[in-house]
Amino acid sequence: MTSPRPEILLVEDSHHEAELTFRALNAKKPRIEYLHLRDGQQALDYLLRRGEHAGQAYGLPQLVLLDLDLPRVSGQQVLQTLKSDPSTKQIPVVIITMSDSEAQMRAAYQLGANSYIVKSMDFYKYSLCIAEVVQYWLVTNDLPGYAKPSANSYLADGWL
Repeated sequence: MTSPRPEILLVEDSHHEAELTFRALNAKKPRIEYLHLRDGQQALDYLLRRGEHAGQAYGLPQLVLLDLDLPRVSGQQVLQTLKSDPSTKQIPVVIITMSDSEAQMRAAYQLGANSYIVKSMDFYKYSLCIAEVVQYWLVTNDLPGYAKPSANSYLADGWL
C-alpha cells in the first residue's frame, strides 16, 4: 500500500526561503501537503526511491519547486535526472531561484524545466507568484494519474 503523496516537493537549502515559501502556500491553501528537502541528493533519492528511500512505496508529488543552488547535487543535475527518467519526467518542475541569469534560464528550459521564476525580495509579490504557480499546476493543469478534488473543495480552500 502506498502512503499519500505530497502535492508539492520543495527542494530548497535555505531554511529561511523554505519558510517564506511555506508561509506563502499556507496563506492561500492551509491544507496543502508538501515535503521539504534540503539538497539535490535527498531530492533524487526520494523521487527515484534510492538510498534510504529504496524499496519504499509512496506516491510522487504533483509539483516540484526546485532551487538551482543546492548542496551535494545541483538543481540543474536534479532537473536533468528527473526529466530523463521515465518514472519522473511527467512531474512539472518549476525552478524558483534568485538568479536572473539568461544563460541559467536557457539551460533550465533546455533540461526540461516547466517554468522559471526569479524570487522576489518582496514577500507580498513572492506570495502572489507562488500562489499563481501552485494554482496553475495543482488546480488548472491536468496531469495523468492525478485525480482532482471537486470544484467545491477548491472553493472551500480559497482557490476559486
